[in-house]
Amino acid sequence: MDQLVQVLRDSLSHDQTKLDNASQFLSLISQQNLPWLLQALLVIVSSTDISSLERQQAGLQLKRFLCLFKDLSSNLKDSIKGRLIDLLGCESWRPSTIGLSIQTLFEQGDAEWLEIIHVLVTNIINNKAVMASIETLGYLCSTRSKKAALEAHMDTILTGTIHCVTNTDLGIKMTALRALSSCLECAAANFARAAERDVILQVVCEATQTGNIEVTGLAMECLTKMVSLYYCLLEEYMAPALVPLSLCCLQSDQERLVMLGIELWSSVCEQEELLEEDGDCEENTLEALLLNTGTSGVLVDSLLEVIRTAPESDRDLDTWSLSSAALNCLSLLVARSAAEVQS
Repeated sequence: MDQLVQVLRDSLSHDQTKLDNASQFLSLISQQNLPWLLQALLVIVSSTDISSLERQQAGLQLKRFLCLFKDLSSNLKDSIKGRLIDLLGCESWRPSTIGLSIQTLFEQGDAEWLEIIHVLVTNIINNKAVMASIETLGYLCSTRSKKAALEAHMDTILTGTIHCVTNTDLGIKMTALRALSSCLECAAANFARAAERDVILQVVCEATQTGNIEVTGLAMECLTKMVSLYYCLLEEYMAPALVPLSLCCLQSDQERLVMLGIELWSSVCEQEELLEEDGDCEENTLEALLLNTGTSGVLVDSLLEVIRTAPESDRDLDTWSLSSAALNCLSLLVARSAAEVQS
């Protein structure tokens, strides 16, 4: 064990010889005695007597060698899975290497570890290792090879995710918003149900009002992604919620929020165009929205102000910047709602 700790220490060295020797040692041990290596790395990750850098490196190596998990016996597989669950919350660093290791096992084609979803949500509801559990749940939701499994368990996933979005701890709230964004593509059935859609939209919209720029930005990213995925289902939320929130972003002194406001309106225009091409959109839907909410003037003025105040370095239209994004959005608005915007 001491030799392995030294190898992990050497793998962090700036000395190329030490790096090469450490890499060769780990590769050799993984071939000769993978079960011992995995279990030893689990011990090191959880050992408070070892420096955090070496523990984190042990976690990263654990994730790396878990790709060979399918070659292990069933008993050892179950033991490692149980140990990973027990270790949730033992890390002080981010991203969680335990969470990433769990994702590695979850995404393996021949290993349906679906009970881990229930375990993570149970942790969240019972206030146990909440940060690590919601972070790991977010990793699982980004595993595109398991989309069918995620869709089948989306009710459980959203229960845990929404619970964390409403948490007063800003770190947990931000991690939950990232997890929610990752799972939206698999949540079509939930968005199709009005009651669930109402809850999701309400919680995310409320998250924009925390006063924390990072939280507001993550919540707006979720809303923009919802527009791109489920625009047809969001008509009743546009005027009372999404329009005023986007205008607040456009008038913010924070560049990131301004960009998110631009991106939301660009997504609206793009979705309207797609719907028109498919024959599923009433004529001048966007124009009617702008007219009924009386926001076209504020929207256009805000976009023009972004363009007008852009520094000289941002005026190259071939380079994506705040001003080029605003110009692109204005162009989309004119194309989709010419009469209302021009007036």
